[in-house]
Amino acid sequence: MPTITRLPHLRGEPSEITDLGDQMYANLRSQGRRASIPISYGESEDLQDRLFAAICYTHRGKKGFLPKGQLAGLVHEESVTQELTRCLSATHSLRAIQNYARQACYDSTPQTTEDEQNSPRNKSFRNVFAILVLIEKSATIDRFLNEGVSDADLPLVMVKRLKKSWQYDLCRKDALDQPLECFRRWTRMAIMNFEEWQWTMLAPFLTKGERKNVKHYVLQDQAILPFTDDSRRHDNAHQAEELGGGFGRVFRAEIHPDHHDFNDPVVRLSPVCFTNA
Repeated sequence: MPTITRLPHLRGEPSEITDLGDQMYANLRSQGRRASIPISYGESEDLQDRLFAAICYTHRGKKGFLPKGQLAGLVHEESVTQELTRCLSATHSLRAIQNYARQACYDSTPQTTEDEQNSPRNKSFRNVFAILVLIEKSATIDRFLNEGVSDADLPLVMVKRLKKSWQYDLCRKDALDQPLECFRRWTRMAIMNFEEWQWTMLAPFLTKGERKNVKHYVLQDQAILPFTDDSRRHDNAHQAEELGGGFGRVFRAEIHPDHHDFNDPVVRLSPVCFTNA
């Protein structure tokens, strides 16, 4: 397992980022410095089509990532209600469907207390629902709502079942011995699809912070970096800008604008570095 290098800590602002930058992004949104992008599509396109169309694919061969600014513009009460009506109208009332949509799209406000945010009724499930739509499991959202498996729990961790080496459970990262009930009766392939596609929703937000300290991101191997281009792509040896050293490689990259605050005049520029968890 790669060693995590501890960088110097400056009082008042953490140097090590372990939440993919989610807290910084949430802070910027609450300050009005990040906005959702309104998206319009033809009526013939369902939510799955819209999500796939919005995914930004990198050139490195991995699955793409959904830009943060597009999530709320795609997954909102109206679109969730439409999607759930399509798959649940035969078994659920419109009122129940609308209630699911309202819970899934909950947004906390700057005045929301930490206790309120941690309440099962006050969690956001937008990322979870988007994953379920992508893997054609949107009809199971009620199980996630009932168990409180929300965006805050992502990424979920795949754990091998005892005595069944070919079967796996998905668990919260802080409760690896407690399989989640919402995945009960899912096939092995469906569980693998959820684990794989969750990373599409989890591209990190890169921040330079308010000080000149280096931001150190601790990332899992599966994390998809929000790079739209990088200097390794060029075939010309004079254009390929990559420097090697004793602890890794350095190259220039273009980062999707939804995933950094480097142009924000409020903060100063500082570099970031990454290690594997």
